[in-house]
Amino acid sequence: MAHEITDELVERLHAYTDTARTVARNAVSHAGVEPVAFDRAKVVATPTVVSHKVDDWKVTSQKKSGRCWLFSSLNLLRSTTRTHLGVKDFEFSQNYVLFWDKFERANFFLTDVIATASTEDLDGRLLQFLLGDVLSDGGQWDMAVSLYLKHGLVPKTAMPETESSSHTAPMNARLKVVLRRTALELRALVAAGASEDEIDEVKEAALADVWRILVICLGEPPASFEWEWRDDAGEFHRDGVLTPREFYQRYVDVDLTQYVCASSMTRAPSTPRGTPSPSTTWATSWADARSSTSTPPSSRSAPSLPPSWRRAASSGSAPTAANSPTAPPACSSTASTTTTTCSAWTFPPRRSSA
Repeated sequence: MAHEITDELVERLHAYTDTARTVARNAVSHAGVEPVAFDRAKVVATPTVVSHKVDDWKVTSQKKSGRCWLFSSLNLLRSTTRTHLGVKDFEFSQNYVLFWDKFERANFFLTDVIATASTEDLDGRLLQFLLGDVLSDGGQWDMAVSLYLKHGLVPKTAMPETESSSHTAPMNARLKVVLRRTALELRALVAAGASEDEIDEVKEAALADVWRILVICLGEPPASFEWEWRDDAGEFHRDGVLTPREFYQRYVDVDLTQYVCASSMTRAPSTPRGTPSPSTTWATSWADARSSTSTPPSSRSAPSLPPSWRRAASSGSAPTAANSPTAPPACSSTASTTTTTCSAWTFPPRRSSA
């Protein structure tokens, strides 16, 4: 068997003629693969009536974005909020939460770049992990809870969707350029022995650039808004001017601090090549650190443990408001290995406390 593409093989492929392929090529060239591959007979034959219908609320759509975790958690919250408002269909603004998620992630990234500047090589595993996944859309329950408790919520009418919130890839690409460029600048300042004020000035300038891009793409998150609505019975309601936190406190009937995210990692503790993956190492190393009353895991057993986690782990407790000045209330002392995820990107490891 030949292991290379030979000239003879290419010649045979060129010589092969297929009328159906020619028709398909012409159609796909103009319309794309999915419309051409559409099978109407299968669509018509698919039954649309079901025996049990759970609800008939308006469906929400994340479109071309990775916000499934935000949509699913907000759908849970709107279940009780719509009843409280007396309306069948209600949505929280997913765009509002997306804005703050991106801004919080940018702050975490720059903070950890500073914290690792003097301890991690540019081609080291931890720094390459941080640089490789700067501002993805994905997340999970504890990250969502942290955002809701810290920044509150607004109805969708107060900050509706935009093209960039529904299709985040172009916006993310521009944000990554700003943050990666700033990462190199911050590392150079640390290496040159710059003062903390000089480093913070560059970091804040980068955050200002991130804010500007987010405002252009998503709109500016409202500091307050006038809330009024008409219920399904036709009665008009006005609740005056509310801040996002006030709206959350009044219209979310779920105490999110009483929920703990538990997960089971069923995969092998190492990748196929035998090297512990960053996400596995972070979670298991944090669990090991919490069970230890002395010192955090060694660099051999936890090569990818973030600096912010190392300091918290050395205290023997999860990051909370007590040991982190900006940690959200959701990060309680009962946090599991997964609840520390929100702490990793919501409280900054200051260089002065390293």
